[in-house]
Amino acid sequence: MKTIVAIISPLLLFGTQLSTAKPIAPIPICEVLQNLAKYRNSVIEIRGEWNGGSLTGRCVPLKTGDYTWPNYITLEFPEDLSRLPEEKVDWGLDHQAWSLAEAKLSSLLDQIITSRTSSLEVVSATVKGRLDTPEHLSPGSPPNGFGHLNQFPARMVLMEISDVARTNIADLPNSSR
Repeated sequence: MKTIVAIISPLLLFGTQLSTAKPIAPIPICEVLQNLAKYRNSVIEIRGEWNGGSLTGRCVPLKTGDYTWPNYITLEFPEDLSRLPEEKVDWGLDHQAWSLAEAKLSSLLDQIITSRTSSLEVVSATVKGRLDTPEHLSPGSPPNGFGHLNQFPARMVLMEISDVARTNIADLPNSSR
């Protein structure tokens, strides 16, 4: 009996240590936009203001030469990627969950618009996916980014969306206050 307890006790202690590990927090969008090369082609979670088609942040703008990039990361469904093999992913997006998130976005925006604090609040969300950004951003005409007119410096190939919430602008990391 003492032998069994001696073997099980370290296992219980080890199991307890594993269960107390804290999940990794999503990366604020401004951190990602200021360090695109660091996160390029990585599967990450980003938190920022969500408008339905992109994430944005109130950050110091990214500049290449005289060109100032918008502080946006465009969001892309996996099935909408081009036919290029290097762009394909082996996951899909749960479109039912996406639709629920969009419905919540619409409801929260309605609440914000009708409130007295509309200029102080936004809808924020956390998105998980692969961050794509060119190895070297070029401000050419057109620029070599993503989205409409290639104007965004990065795109997120979506895996999931979570934590859609009404958020005070002052509570966002790197927000202009």
